[in-house]
Amino acid sequence: MSVIYYIGHYDLKDEPRSVSPAAVTMMDYVSEVIQREGFQCNILSCASDVVSHIEKKVVLNDGRKVVFKSCFGKVGKTNLPKWLHYAYKRKKSLFQFLDHHINDGDTVILYHSLVYIDAIKKLISRKKIHLIIQVCEIYSDVINDNRQKQRELDFFKLADGFIFSTAHLGNLINIDNKPSCVCLGTYKIEHSYSAASLTNDCINVVYAGTLDPRKGGATAAATAAAFLPKDYTVHVLGFGSQEEIDHICSIIEEANAQGNGKAIFEGVKRGSEFNHFVQNCRIGLSTQEPTAKFNATSFPSKVLMYMANGLNVVSIDIPAIRQSAVSPAITFYSKQEPDKIAKAVVEAVYNPKSPTEILKRLDKEFGEKLAFLLNNEV
Repeated sequence: MSVIYYIGHYDLKDEPRSVSPAAVTMMDYVSEVIQREGFQCNILSCASDVVSHIEKKVVLNDGRKVVFKSCFGKVGKTNLPKWLHYAYKRKKSLFQFLDHHINDGDTVILYHSLVYIDAIKKLISRKKIHLIIQVCEIYSDVINDNRQKQRELDFFKLADGFIFSTAHLGNLINIDNKPSCVCLGTYKIEHSYSAASLTNDCINVVYAGTLDPRKGGATAAATAAAFLPKDYTVHVLGFGSQEEIDHICSIIEEANAQGNGKAIFEGVKRGSEFNHFVQNCRIGLSTQEPTAKFNATSFPSKVLMYMANGLNVVSIDIPAIRQSAVSPAITFYSKQEPDKIAKAVVEAVYNPKSPTEILKRLDKEFGEKLAFLLNNEV
């Protein structure tokens, strides 16, 4: 059985690591597909662990193997500026971890992040590996940094193949037409939980994602609550800094004082607890800021996550979603205004759409295309 190494900030439920829940969901799905298609998937997770920096190995039920090693820990005492010493230690620790586990001739899938660029470039200079980069967005577009964008684009040229989150992203990056496939997000239909964790005397709506104000999704979801009928509740699940949490809580407080609908901040939930919570909702919101530059190159993974849990999805009308294979299952709104979002939510409640058959087809197609990509690399 051919081994595929999958690098990224991966985590398991109840592990105290600093990760993006959306990235973990995507990695979980892709690694399951790799294993399902007859490969041995070994995940190398470099996510920060607030408890221990000791390497830890886990074998999952389906045979996937995970190695955890925190490469982004405390810097300790130093005479250098803290940021400089941290950057040096991070790069050194990350490279040593990858170099220890990856050998000449290995096939590596990298879940792209800016923090991996230097370590992977150094690894490539020393070992001949087959590198497939999974690109879900151009991160420099999110932080609006043109210097970093050129650094990202130059790094992509080192890849032997790609997994893109949208076809448009592939058109921008894959100028040499290297082997690639597209995965919008998780196509796996989640296990159904029957017991209710939320009250059934109202219509539950959920936004699950980042609280980053540059993406705007959490704020838009919360403000829409003021324009919903009194039997609607918007639950905001999200991760972010304490400043971002305080900000969204103040937005929610204002929305609750202004209208009939209600909004609640629920914090972060993971794994089965997350799926259980979401499945008690009727509508999932994808309400990111439509004018942001990153919308041209990224697909909101939350859209697929909602669909996989059986929710109807309400989304801002942007090309990345409108032109995607899941478009027929989406209720769109055209303007990033709270009353327009609320109107679309009510419409989705009374005119539900079924995403199941679309997800089954996309899951089968992605498995076949990923297997073809990997068989040409190993």
